[in-house]
Order: sequence, then C-alpha cells, then structure tokens
Amino acid sequence: MSMQPESLVKPFLPGSPGVYLFWSGKKPLYIGKAGNLKKRLAHYWLKNAGQKTNLLLHEATRLEIQKTNSEIEALILEANLIKQYQPKYNVLMRDDKNYFYIGITRETFPKIFMTHQPIKIQKSKFKSQNDPKQIA
Repeated sequence: MSMQPESLVKPFLPGSPGVYLFWSGKKPLYIGKAGNLKKRLAHYWLKNAGQKTNLLLHEATRLEIQKTNSEIEALILEANLIKQYQPKYNVLMRDDKNYFYIGITRETFPKIFMTHQPIKIQKSKFKSQNDPKQIA
C-alpha cells in the first residue's frame, strides 16, 4: 500500500517546526525534521521528487507528525529518533561519525544555530559536537 497525497489532509499539517515519521506497519521507514512541516512535506509529492522519495512513498502506510517548539528541538528529537529506530531510508546519523555543529553568525546581533553541514556556514564560527544532548 502506498501513501497518496490525498491521504494527507492539508489542514492536518501544521506550519510549525517538528519531526515527521513515515511508517510501514510498526517500523519507521524515514524520520525527518522541518522548520515548517506543511511546506517540507509538500515536497514529497512533487513530480520530480526522485527515486528514493518515490520508493519511500510507495512503502509508507502512515505519516506521523510530532510538533516541537523550535527547530533546534526538532533537530535533537530527529537525532534521538533516528538513533532509536535506525530507519531504512535514513543514511545520515546511523553511526556516531556524524557531528552537529553550532554556528554563530558574525552580525551585530549574532544568531546561534545547529547544522550538520559546516560548509554552508563559512562566514560563521562553529564548534563540532556529536552528541545533541551535550549541545542543548
């Protein structure tokens, strides 16, 4: 059984940060995070979504949403859930070799954020950390 776009009712999807889990039976297939769940999940049903996404949607039977208070909270929850369930379609964070980075922008009022991709924050200072519990 595959998930079709009509299986998601748009008012059901919040425009807030959180984590989403695609399930097949009692096993999660993929766990992801978003700053805006409604916008992020809409990308899964685009015509050019890609082979991996199409396979995921074909296997998935259910979508679960867990709202969070912030994107950082979503990042930490996502990491914990991936470590706990080790879903089939999550390739990042399966082992402890992937690090979190804390970025600080060089603005008058610096912003602090977390990422897995330090290349995107070249104009920022960053610190490597592999345990999200040590960051929060």
